[in-house]
Amino acid sequence: SKGLWRRLAKMDFNVSFPRDKRYSDALAQTLINESEGILQWMADGCAVWQQRGLEVPEVMAADLATYELSNDPIAQWLESSCECGPAWEAKSTYLYLNYKAWCSLESMQPWSVTAFGRALATKGIGTRKSHGVVVRVGVTLKQHAVIH
Repeated sequence: SKGLWRRLAKMDFNVSFPRDKRYSDALAQTLINESEGILQWMADGCAVWQQRGLEVPEVMAADLATYELSNDPIAQWLESSCECGPAWEAKSTYLYLNYKAWCSLESMQPWSVTAFGRALATKGIGTRKSHGVVVRVGVTLKQHAVIH
């Protein structure tokens, strides 16, 4: 759900320190000598946080969006196989069959038709009936994604 993703912060730490540089008595003494400045830096940062709130750096927001997409197979399928927009529509059955075929190609277990439909609805893709057939409104298959 979007509530979960609003509360997550993904922070990569891409630096590693050689074992012999991780701790030394000199580092400990430097931290002790700089402790007043470090405490002031922390207090200043806390004051800014209380005034403006937590500002997520762009790189972290982009990383989280990528991580969210990698954990959302419906979004991945939509991105690779579909066009989305108010003018588009497609038979629900065709979409689900294409999704199942895509899952097979991606070595993924497809969601049930019910879960698939609910996931599409959360992404703003509606439904309507046309001559007794359920049609999804706001999405169609890309030409290359049509599986015969």
